[in-house]
Amino acid sequence: MQGKMGRLLGVVLLAGCPGPRAAASLSPLTTIGFYTFVPIHSQLPFLKACGYDLVQFCDWGYTVSPEELDDYYVRLSRDLRPYRAAGMRVWILLLANMAQYHGEPGRQTELGLRHWLFDPADTEAMGERLEMLTGAVRRLRGVVDGSSFFAGDPV
Repeated sequence: MQGKMGRLLGVVLLAGCPGPRAAASLSPLTTIGFYTFVPIHSQLPFLKACGYDLVQFCDWGYTVSPEELDDYYVRLSRDLRPYRAAGMRVWILLLANMAQYHGEPGRQTELGLRHWLFDPADTEAMGERLEMLTGAVRRLRGVVDGSSFFAGDPV
């Protein structure tokens, strides 16, 4: 239910926002985009009709074990293709102080938020995270148009 509500909420929020065509005379904005946690391909015709031209996805690579990362980024790349094919620009949001999962595959949902955060002063954890972020950027080269780096607690 939470996933459906998240998508529904996203549609409600987007429906109330004017696209760049409507906003052209009101604002100097040249890009109207949105952020999403999950692919919403079924909404592409609506988004394009409203003038949206950019989508930004959060990179959840930290929630999979390192041996699963290649498969994760293959799936993410596949999920991003329809947006690019529809003429939208695609960006990825990279989170800074999220600890890399090293546990058993499929057990991630049993963990609380505190498991995913680490103290940015922990140089070993920060070094590992920066390596993972570098790997994400390399794996998504040519798939995304850009990336944003969010330095801090995402909560």
